[in-house]
Amino acid sequence: MMDNKNIVIIGGGSAGTACAFHLRKLNKDFEIEIIEKSNHLHYSSCALPYALSKEFSGPEDLYIFKTEDYSENNIKINLNTKVESIDRKARKIKLVSGEYIDYDILVITTGSNPVCPKNFAEDEILNFHSLDDLILLKEKLQKTKKITIIGAGFIGAELAGELIELGKEVILLEIKSHILPELLDEKSASLISEYLISKGVVIKTGVNIEELREDKLILENGEIKTDLIINATGFRPDVDIAQKAGLNIEKGIVVDEYLRTSDENIFSAGDVAEFFNNFSNQSEVTGLGSVAVRQAKIIAENINGGQEVFSSALNSFISKIGDLFVGGVGFNKDQAFKMGVDCLKADFQSSVLADYYSDKEKVFYQLIADKKGLLKGGRIISTTNIAGRINTLSLALEKGLKISELAKTETCYNPAAAPIFDPQTITAEILCKKLGL
Repeated sequence: MMDNKNIVIIGGGSAGTACAFHLRKLNKDFEIEIIEKSNHLHYSSCALPYALSKEFSGPEDLYIFKTEDYSENNIKINLNTKVESIDRKARKIKLVSGEYIDYDILVITTGSNPVCPKNFAEDEILNFHSLDDLILLKEKLQKTKKITIIGAGFIGAELAGELIELGKEVILLEIKSHILPELLDEKSASLISEYLISKGVVIKTGVNIEELREDKLILENGEIKTDLIINATGFRPDVDIAQKAGLNIEKGIVVDEYLRTSDENIFSAGDVAEFFNNFSNQSEVTGLGSVAVRQAKIIAENINGGQEVFSSALNSFISKIGDLFVGGVGFNKDQAFKMGVDCLKADFQSSVLADYYSDKEKVFYQLIADKKGLLKGGRIISTTNIAGRINTLSLALEKGLKISELAKTETCYNPAAAPIFDPQTITAEILCKKLGL
């Protein structure tokens, strides 16, 4: 364990902030300093689409921690401060201002930057990645009617659901064959598409954009007139500072199982860190805040003398698109195929409550298992909150349950709360039959 050491964290987002506060719980003597390039304290990026329809007096309303939380925990935070370079040999950080900061241990949690679509200049479209982007979009909405969103991943789909409720005309464009292509297969994605279309969203898939000409998007096979274009095409790890410092970079900053970089005195976590995922059996970068916080807490433990290992991420996720909740964990069948895992899937949709209830909430289940019957993933869509169901699947996947064991899991019953035959049980039974179990 190292006492009275200087711990410097570059990046004050989910990973950086979680690391700082957990480190303070573990050790009262460390000097902890966060360097944040924006002018904002930590906020949830996942909350940004939903804040569009909310009134708030200022950005402070969205902060997870207030200034006094940092000061009370003796955590120094420097806002609006940019790092120019890292001198690994001298263990110094040079700021753009010319100031130097010494460190004993450095944690890089610089997050990610939006990817600008080809054929566009950055000033021609509005990115939606930060609190400042949210503030700018809220201003533009006051004089904007027709909005085109490029990219139908979660951010794009969530934005479409929120903007249509605000009375805007919304067009959602996706280059691939269906929306949410990285997370859902075509069958489950179609349920989200049908819902958004029913609300008035225009969805165009398989679309290639050639250029922006005045107020028109020129497509490969047509054009779209629009007042505003929002970029939701994805993000890339912000590795610039780490790359200049000579750290090992591939898709992101490469870390080992202890989340150390190629420099033993530098750790990394969150959107910028590339780790080997034992679940998918490949190196990957994940943009999930829940994974970032898990990694950050492990780094804090290891800085404090521990030997905690981050070995896998099941990438459990949940989103709310309009009135629909969609979530999942592990692979879908398309992802499993790309990984070389031969899988079968089962889909099932039913009511959550007994048939004699007039207010019937529907739930869609999709379960994935390999040919040996091992659970490999699942997807759930419903108008009711499915967080508990996703977490149950996550635990089952983490513990290596077979689909036959999931089919035999005891579930609770009350006609006002849950059916006697749970949709998860029925879906697992269908999959068992397909597998010949």
